[in-house]
Amino acid sequence: MDIYSVKIYFCTEFFDNDEVKSNNMSYYPLNYLDFTNPNGEGLIINTYNAKNVAVYINDVLIPTDKLMYIYHLLRRRKYYWSWYDENNISKNEIMDYLRTNSFYKEDDSKLYFLCEEMNLIYKGELTLAGKSLTGRENMGSNKNIDYILDEVLLRGYDDKSNESNDFLLLIQKKEFKDLIALELYEYYFWNERHEFDLQLLKEIVDSVCNYFNSPEVMRQIEVGVLQTLPSAIIISMVTTIWSKMKKLRNKKNAILDEENSWMRIERNIRKIDKEFSNHDYILSDDMERIFEASREEIQPLLKLCGCKCFLNKKRSIWIKAGTKEERIREILKNNKFKYK
Repeated sequence: MDIYSVKIYFCTEFFDNDEVKSNNMSYYPLNYLDFTNPNGEGLIINTYNAKNVAVYINDVLIPTDKLMYIYHLLRRRKYYWSWYDENNISKNEIMDYLRTNSFYKEDDSKLYFLCEEMNLIYKGELTLAGKSLTGRENMGSNKNIDYILDEVLLRGYDDKSNESNDFLLLIQKKEFKDLIALELYEYYFWNERHEFDLQLLKEIVDSVCNYFNSPEVMRQIEVGVLQTLPSAIIISMVTTIWSKMKKLRNKKNAILDEENSWMRIERNIRKIDKEFSNHDYILSDDMERIFEASREEIQPLLKLCGCKCFLNKKRSIWIKAGTKEERIREILKNNKFKYK
């Protein structure tokens, strides 16, 4: 498990001092964590019991029936970290033993029992984990890979790398729409992932595609006089999303972050819109200076805006959607990019 936070909430019952109560005094001593076992669990003292316990991992509540399972996973993970040292063995020794198939003949050696303990061997056979460790897993995926490659070879393929991408065309394809949404999810929602964020991003991408597919916009693109980018659509949707999310967070008494993911998207879209209102192209060399953000954050938004991207070694140039072909040639020539 990839764990970034573990939170445990206790609802405890305080110790009741009868002697103090008999003197008409209301006294309940404070309870606190006792760290007498620094390498293990801290205990709550001055309490008879914990009335309720809630465990959150990665901010997700763990159901009661899964608590013991999660507990053992955590303990096993710590166990695996020190397992090789404690058994005076290395990972390479384990791999060599499995690769030489010695375990088929020996079932009473130390290595055999260690591999069995690690679930690499079961009843004299390699488990899926064992096959994966030695690189000898023979599942059906290999057949699928062979089939795909054979079909590609039969129909032929072009191994020449493209020197340009027209994202206005690519964004119409479903798999590419999903890719843009995933890129935005990856670079903007690193610290605050929720299951609905990706779904919301896909709605934004779909709305942008609908904009580019509208007849009047398509006519503008064909004649090279596109009036506006879909920035207003994106900003409107992002603003609506954040205003509703603020209400949800307020109900949960969550801390509002002014520099949250949705506001970063809105801010960068506004900068892109402003830049394209003054210029019809952006060089990758200038991107971080212009936007005060990493290229990884800006490039998915440029794809979303339907830009044409031309590559030249490590440099790239992003040209505004709907720019006339004559102007594209001029831009590329002036910036020493190839154009066929």
